[in-house]
This record gives sequence, structure tokens and C-alpha cells, in this order.
Amino acid sequence: VFQSAHAVDNVDHPSVADSPHQEWTVHQIRTTSNFAPGNRFLTFILGGLNYQREHHLFPRINHIHYPAISRIIKDV
Repeated sequence: VFQSAHAVDNVDHPSVADSPHQEWTVHQIRTTSNFAPGNRFLTFILGGLNYQREHHLFPRINHIHYPAISRIIKDV
């Protein structure tokens, strides 16, 4: 699950020298990726960890809300 969300080509891999004072939320968006967001079975089995951005930004919110939150994040 970690590799599918962090070790992919569509996320940034900044070094400390590149962005030493980057805002935490910006860092979470830049360095994580959702995968298989439309797959309800995978979302259930992984406990929502395929919604990595939402998982990092809202760790205390139940994963059943991640699909709706992901649409808001995408718009923002």
C-alpha cells in the first residue's frame, strides 16, 4: 500500500534542500497519491488507505468518508 501511494511517478520526491519550509498540507498533497479510488472493494479491504491524501490530511475521520472528501480536495 505504501509503494502504491508514495513510490510512483505522479508524486513529487522533494529533498530537504528543495523545500525546507514547505507547508505541511502542501507537502502531503505533493508527496502522496490516491490509487484505485473508484474501487469500492479495495477501499473496504484496505480501510481507505487507497485514499492516501485524505488519510494523511484527515487521519481521524472514518475512511468511509474519504471518497466524498477526495472530490472536495480535487476541486480545491
